[in-house]
Amino acid sequence: MAHRGLFKRVIAGHYGLMPKIGKLAMENEFEAYNLPQGMLTNLYRAVAGKKPGVFSRVDLGTFVDPRIEGGKVNEKATEEVAPGMEIERDILPNMEFEPVINEVARMDPRIFQTRPMGIRPELLRRDIEERIRYNPETNTLRLNFKGLEIEFGDDIEIIRKVAEEKCIAAGKKVKAIVDYESFSIGEDLLDAYLEMGKSIIETYYKDVTRHTTSEEMRSKLGDEFVKRGLAPSIYETEEEAETRILI
Repeated sequence: MAHRGLFKRVIAGHYGLMPKIGKLAMENEFEAYNLPQGMLTNLYRAVAGKKPGVFSRVDLGTFVDPRIEGGKVNEKATEEVAPGMEIERDILPNMEFEPVINEVARMDPRIFQTRPMGIRPELLRRDIEERIRYNPETNTLRLNFKGLEIEFGDDIEIIRKVAEEKCIAAGKKVKAIVDYESFSIGEDLLDAYLEMGKSIIETYYKDVTRHTTSEEMRSKLGDEFVKRGLAPSIYETEEEAETRILI
């Protein structure tokens, strides 16, 4: 197949396995491009699946990057066969409305790192801030731990900080109601969690009740509270817990 005039353009992933065609490419006999071989395979799969294309970060920052050479192998290659994605060219014209962009913020540089971003503590804090709410009218702090999973020691510290901040902002000791429905915590973290809770109770709470429909959880937490000299005060329903503390 390596005949002069046979090809107008060749897009390959590895010219080393077709040395005669590679020689013609170096002699500018046709437009020659070289793209990552694995991505070409993914492109064939996308075409077979009737997908619009393939997006990839592979080889960004190399001669394949459309911002640099776009995979061009010789002087005859002048077009962009893999142009990449541009917001103004590929996204904005296809939107049904014109977005208003007053201030453009820089993306978090951690997005582009190969190591884990380490955003779990940030996301957990936001979640805990939503779960812990203070009602000044009833002087009640509600801690919605329904479905919460405590997986690391740092999770306990985040809960402590948020609870303290809410209590300090209240300006007085509060009545607390804790929802332990579907709550889970590793056995290796339970002591640390309960010691944190004891500190918060003794420092910031006027009274506290808890509730969960799990008989096993009520028994387990109740026993642990008693061991630490705290009133168990853990009920089956939210209504019971509220009645006990709001009377």
